[in-house]
Parts: sequence; structure tokens; C-alpha cells
Amino acid sequence: MIHLARHRARAARVDLHSHSRHSDGTLAPCEVARRMAQAGVAAGALTDHDSMAGVPEFRREAARHGLRALCGVELTCACAELEPLRAAEAERRARVAAATAPADPGAPADPGAAGRGAGPVEVHVLAYGIQPGTLELEAFMAEIRAMRRARVAGMAARLEELGRPVDLGPLAANLESGSVGRPHLARLLVAAGHVRTVNEAFQAWLAEGRPAWLPKRLPELRATLALVHGLGGVAVAAHPGMALPPGSPLVLVDQGVDGLEARHPSHRAALVQELHDLCRRNRLSASAGSDFHDPLLGRYRAPEWTREEVGGRLQALLEALG
Repeated sequence: MIHLARHRARAARVDLHSHSRHSDGTLAPCEVARRMAQAGVAAGALTDHDSMAGVPEFRREAARHGLRALCGVELTCACAELEPLRAAEAERRARVAAATAPADPGAPADPGAAGRGAGPVEVHVLAYGIQPGTLELEAFMAEIRAMRRARVAGMAARLEELGRPVDLGPLAANLESGSVGRPHLARLLVAAGHVRTVNEAFQAWLAEGRPAWLPKRLPELRATLALVHGLGGVAVAAHPGMALPPGSPLVLVDQGVDGLEARHPSHRAALVQELHDLCRRNRLSASAGSDFHDPLLGRYRAPEWTREEVGGRLQALLEALG
């Protein structure tokens, strides 16, 4: 086993997962590039959700600072093969809850029960090495953005029905492009005074199963991987330890991803090591990303990960940048 903390080379770091205002981030792509460069990142990628609109600006600014920029995007899809794992984990949690806190027949109803349902098991794929403007990818992303637009409008309508109206005016440009999601609604809930924080907005109204939540209609993982591979790209499963049921990384590997995002802010050290080892055994890429969105949610922190730790097809793409 390679112990990362002991054997990390003194090479420049990489950050292959970040967001700008072209999806659910708040900064311009050029500002994201500047923050990476200032933090000593040698190679970075802007990976907005289902949009590459910010990549050209990111690349121009990166070139000004000597930051090598890799084309990237975070594609939203679903994985039916993960549904049995989710069901098993839900059953396990229900057993634990029943054993530790027996149900009280006189307890008040759960306020979040209204609107609950099981959406697809959502997987995010970080696709690298495909140029902006590639027709097949643009058409694919346009369909997902149309779904996002309809979902946000539907959730806003549901919030109004629940007595928590928000003004969608500030999102006009995002709604037109389709680069919208729940974080945008969460900020509007804060601005309207309905909640104090973005986290509270999710917990009270927008998280899966909460009153204003609506499920997504997404392409399947296999179709997404086929598209990325058909265009010569590299597909890495984003943050596989976050929001996915236990055992998911093995299923994702079986599905044909080219790598896993091992280093992510939500991953504990033991999981980082586990994912890195899994990638090494399967000759896959072990990626790393800050998943940076908004300086108000925390300052930019470059991942402690080098190009040499990435491996696989993704490392080959990075080496091609020079």
C-alpha cells in the first residue's frame, strides 16, 4: 500500500474540480483561475455543471498566470445500478433508528413528509479533454439544462404554494441558459428572509424529500460514459464518498468510469487512501478537486494532490498540457 502522506512528491498541485457563476458558483471563471494560480496550483480545470460556457475565459486567464488549464465539465446523470445499495442503506438506517429511538405514536407528523419521493441515484461525472462547442456534448448538456430549468421553476412554484415565495428575477440569465440548481434557490430563500443560511434552506425546504424538493429526470450513467468515451474524453466519478450509498465506488468502477475523485473536501483521510488504492489496483485515475463554489462558504483551498498521484488516462491528459 502507498501511504499518501508519507510518499507525496514535492511537485506542484492539481485542482480538477471547480465551479463558476456559469453554474452554481458565484465567481467569474477568470477569478477562479486567479485563485488557483495564487494558491500554487500547476494544473486546473473549471468543471461547471452541464455547461462549458466559462471554459474559454478560464483558459485565457490561466494562460496569463502560467496555470495549465484542462477542459472540463461536470455532467449530471443517474445510475440505476446503485438503487439496490441505496435501498439497503435506507433499511439499515431504519433498523438503527428503530433500535435506538422507538417510534412515539403521539409524536407530531414529520413536516418534511409532504412531497417526499425517491428520485434517481444521482451521479456526477467529471468529463475531461473535450473541447467547448463539441456538438454532441453541447446537445447532451442542453437537454440536462432544460431539465434543470423546469425543475427550478417547479420548485419555486412549490415554495410559493408553501408560503415561501422567492423572486426569480435575479436568476433570469441563469434560467435562460439553464445553468441553475438548488443552490440558486437556496440563496434566494436567504435573500427573501425565509431562512438564515443556505444550509438551512436545504435542510428545511430543498433537500431530497423536503417539502419543495422535486426529483430530476436524468440520463443514465452508461449513456453518459458512452458519450464521453466516444468523444475521446476521460470520465471521472466526482466525490464518490459524498451522498452515495456505501459500496458505490466499486459499482462505478464496474460501470466503466476512467477514475474516481479520491481527494475531495467531503472525504476523510481513510477514504482518500481507500479510493486511491482502488484506482491503483484497477489502473484508473485518482483525481482531486477543491469543488470550490463560493468564497462566502469558505476560502479557496487547493487540494494536496499532485499530477503524479493521479495516474491513468487523466494523468496522460495532464502531461499533454506540458
